[in-house]
Amino acid sequence: MIFEKVRRNISLLTGQRLEYRQEPEEAGVAAPLKAGGFADVSIVGYIDEINAMGYKTAASCSGMRRDHHGHEESPYLSIELPEDVVTPGFGRTPHDVFPSQIKNRAYVDSLIRAGELVNWISELSLYMLFIPTVHYDLPKTGSIENDRSAENEPNVIQAQKELDAVMGATHTTEEFMEKLDKRDKIREEAYQKYGGRKSWSDEEMDQMWRNLVSSIRLHGPLSFLYLAPNTEV
Repeated sequence: MIFEKVRRNISLLTGQRLEYRQEPEEAGVAAPLKAGGFADVSIVGYIDEINAMGYKTAASCSGMRRDHHGHEESPYLSIELPEDVVTPGFGRTPHDVFPSQIKNRAYVDSLIRAGELVNWISELSLYMLFIPTVHYDLPKTGSIENDRSAENEPNVIQAQKELDAVMGATHTTEEFMEKLDKRDKIREEAYQKYGGRKSWSDEEMDQMWRNLVSSIRLHGPLSFLYLAPNTEV
């Protein structure tokens, strides 16, 4: 499939097993966004609301089974950061955002805090290794603290370094996939040490999305600019 080739190429760039939709019918149930592009149908309203607040979203996945043919996926959201907040720049890994690129730390920190307040792992990341974003993920174990403890296990850190070393055009897909599989196996063992993966129901994920949107509205850097639909001035 062409889609599988696209997905694998993007994984090679990002070091993540992510599903980027090229067309709605190729993966899950998607619907158009008011700002353009597509999102999983269960979160279109949430993404539209975040866009209406003044934020540009780069990528998302609802994670919900009803959007993915009965399969649970990993929910995530990436909010693109304006150039006057973080200067775009190429990195070798998604985490290569250098301090010299950050022009408005308070803007970044408020978006990160908005996610962490409602139990979303929130961090600076480079979407497609170029576009600075604040990236949100639900914690794999259900707890930010447990996820971070697992990720900070020495063998997980070493496996991630080995994966980072083979990212980019100078290495083969086979090299990358071998290190990715190794990293994922070691990381999975670490998650088990801290309680194992949580299986989120669609209802739980939907509530987590509601919480994230509300927290961004209340605590995000543009909160004072945001007017809810039909608000009179």
